[in-house]
Amino acid sequence: SSGINAEYGAEKTGIGFVRKTTELDMHGAGTGPGGAQKHTKKLKDAKANKSLAKAEERKSKRIQREQAWKNLYGRKPSENYEDPKMLAAIEDAKNNMGDFNLKTATNYKVPESQRKGTTFKRGQLLELRR
Repeated sequence: SSGINAEYGAEKTGIGFVRKTTELDMHGAGTGPGGAQKHTKKLKDAKANKSLAKAEERKSKRIQREQAWKNLYGRKPSENYEDPKMLAAIEDAKNNMGDFNLKTATNYKVPESQRKGTTFKRGQLLELRR
């Protein structure tokens, strides 16, 4: 009972639904035999071509991105690479900057030239009050 029932001109189109076939379904939309089918085929071909073109465009963009990443990773220096200019700058800083003790170190002592006595601090406080 599925398919086309030629005796009644009815077609089963789903679960229990019946649609009556018309002359337009059998012979096309009045443009001659198969006229509507050719038109829908052209539309389907156009849609297929458009979707195919989009898929190819996405594929080419993906390939371009992969190439760009390969190029970028190819230029990346190795983990052990050290820039000679940076090494020279670090060495120069070590040689010319001097020794700076951290004030938070346990063995830090304020040099005699930088020590401030109570009289100096009292004078600063008095100046601030003015």
